[in-house]
Amino acid sequence: MLFFKKLTIKNKLTAIILSVTISALLISFSFYSYYSYYNTRKAVLNQMDVTARLISEYCVGPLIFEDQNGGQDIIEKVASIPEISHAYILNKDNSLFAYYKGDQAIAPDTAMLLLNSEQYFRISKMVEYKKENYGSVLLLVPKSLVTQMVRKDVVYLLVIFTIIVILSVFFTNKLQGYISKPITRLADFAEDIAIHNDYSQSISHDEKGEIGYLYDRFNHLLFQVRKEEIEQLRINRALKLSKENYQNIFQNSIVGIFRIDVHSGKIIQANKRTWDILSMDPIFHDSIFKYFQKTENLWGLLRSLLNNGFIENSELKISTRDNYSVWISVSGRLNQKEGYFEGVIQDISEKKKNFIELQKVNFELDNFVYHASHDLRSPLRTILGLIHIAGLEKSRENIFKILGRVEVSIKRLDKLITDLLTFSRNGRIKGQIEEISIKRMIETSIEQIDPVKLDKIRVSVEVSEDSVFKSDPVRVGVVLNNLISNSVKYQVKGNPDQYMKIKADVTEESLVLQIEDNGEGIPAESLSKIFDMFYRASENSEGSGLGLYIVHNVLEKLGGQIHIASDPGRGTTVQVTLPNFANPQLSSLLSLLEDSP
Repeated sequence: MLFFKKLTIKNKLTAIILSVTISALLISFSFYSYYSYYNTRKAVLNQMDVTARLISEYCVGPLIFEDQNGGQDIIEKVASIPEISHAYILNKDNSLFAYYKGDQAIAPDTAMLLLNSEQYFRISKMVEYKKENYGSVLLLVPKSLVTQMVRKDVVYLLVIFTIIVILSVFFTNKLQGYISKPITRLADFAEDIAIHNDYSQSISHDEKGEIGYLYDRFNHLLFQVRKEEIEQLRINRALKLSKENYQNIFQNSIVGIFRIDVHSGKIIQANKRTWDILSMDPIFHDSIFKYFQKTENLWGLLRSLLNNGFIENSELKISTRDNYSVWISVSGRLNQKEGYFEGVIQDISEKKKNFIELQKVNFELDNFVYHASHDLRSPLRTILGLIHIAGLEKSRENIFKILGRVEVSIKRLDKLITDLLTFSRNGRIKGQIEEISIKRMIETSIEQIDPVKLDKIRVSVEVSEDSVFKSDPVRVGVVLNNLISNSVKYQVKGNPDQYMKIKADVTEESLVLQIEDNGEGIPAESLSKIFDMFYRASENSEGSGLGLYIVHNVLEKLGGQIHIASDPGRGTTVQVTLPNFANPQLSSLLSLLEDSP
């Protein structure tokens, strides 16, 4: 049965038809062989029975008269009948009276032995006369004779059988073609479709019945497959487009998008922005947490995630491999069933910086309002008090003294207002870059100092201008005025050897300005605060506390730097470095500085 299953449909049809034909022939052959043997045997026995009857009638006389020669003559008449091999005439006591031996010469005793042989058919007839038994006639017919006759028929039958089988094979090949050819054609067509993967075809036919129905069902199947194929192509295109859109959004997102295995800490998937924010190369084989073990509040954040199943806008300060601090905001949700965390990460360093700057600005604004109101009210209240005293005073000399003090308060108020205006102008007005003579600007600043105070100070100016210097003259003037004014203002009273040394060195790249004095100096604990708004480092300060704050802001606008070294009681050295915008390479820096807050 397994062998039959492996056969092609063509061979199966051939095998079935031949099997049925041969089986029918074998059954017919078997039946005919049996029927032929039976009929041949019956015919031979009937013929021999008639012969035995005739012989028995002729043997009456010889047996009655015991004429053995007559009996022998009669029995030998059977020689003309080839079917009889032996013939016997027996007395009524079954003794041998006469016999025919055919071509074989055998003794009478041996002839008698053949009577009981299984190789012969025995045909016996009684010899009777007037109802009296005188003996019997016995004929022996070889069974092989019947077999030979049947064999001859069987040989003919085998010849016919062979011819029928050959014809069956011939006609089977012809007939199976009518059945297998349409199916083979259908199979070849299906194989061609499978090879070329083209389901848009259909097979034409003029078949009827079951084969035609099979062709129609096959074409319908092709139509359904093609329909499904078209739908699948549409779905695949939509899926591909959706995947491309997702990948485009995923990779080009301005926020980092990631997925982490919560058990191993390994990043399963992350876009480029995630690695940019973390300042790392992509790492998928190792736990990401071990790179940020020192991150403050990281483990508290993870505990919150495990407890709540999500985190939202949680802020962390991390250190990158380059020891660069980055503020990040993390939001996402934990998928406990699948064991991963999906979230987004944002770099909020700039926002954090702006927030801190805003806090600083708010603090400075509060400080500014407080000190400005205090410094504005203080001279005004002094003036009001002096006016009230002057109204009560009758001495002209005392009134002039009071007016002198009023003048000092008014000048102090004017200085405060001037500083406030300078501070305001620095923040909102764009400077004009012009060529500046540093020596002339230094001389102008010195000329603005009270001559009475300046006469007590030994002033030296040393300027080296090897290159043209360009910058904002207004802002550079503010820096020079404040620094020179402070150097004069905070000299030690009573010191006979007061000095102020000013050096300026102009190169193609920068201006280096150094102002050295031997004044009061600045306490070490105040050096870090001298650039704060309204900060006064000296108890003898009569200023607004805005001078160095304004200088620091102006230098930021110009891209400059300031360094102050001081020894209390021995003096202070201030060094300022300003970029030279006459250098073409530094010209682009100016627009960036002007746009900075």
